[in-house]
Amino acid sequence: DGAGIYITFCKGIVVRGNYIHDILDTGGYGASAYYLDEQAENCTVEDNLSVRVNRPSHNHMAKNNTIRRNVFVVEGDAQLTFPRSTEFTLEKNVIYATGKVVLSNPAAVKTWTNNMVYSGKGQVEGVPAEVARDDPLFVNPTQGDYRFKPESSALALGLQPVDVSGAGRTGH
Repeated sequence: DGAGIYITFCKGIVVRGNYIHDILDTGGYGASAYYLDEQAENCTVEDNLSVRVNRPSHNHMAKNNTIRRNVFVVEGDAQLTFPRSTEFTLEKNVIYATGKVVLSNPAAVKTWTNNMVYSGKGQVEGVPAEVARDDPLFVNPTQGDYRFKPESSALALGLQPVDVSGAGRTGH
């Protein structure tokens, strides 16, 4: 299994303030930015940035975990996967893809709160219709600046911009 950060057989772990980027899937089990594997329970993945990783969040046989205040930027198609997982909370995340966005096993997510999902192709699968579908309007993503422009509707949702160093959040 591959990931920038991979945890398994754990309870109550917090994964916070990380910048994972440019992981290519070379076949096999795939490559993820953040991966909660078997028996990961009551864990939190928050305040992280993932750039150019097509599967920013992979969760396998995990339950009652929270994915909060992350920004996932994908060039191409994005996948968030939850095989054999249950009771996840997704809160205040930005999922941005130039291609389509696919969330597998949407039944694994029990709570969706103030998330924004954007597909450059207008194709979003497995995400409830009430989740915002706006472009978050990054200041300058080609230069690694993932703060939100003042007119971004992400700010109205209470979403926080990402520090360009990838080490945390900054005010706007």
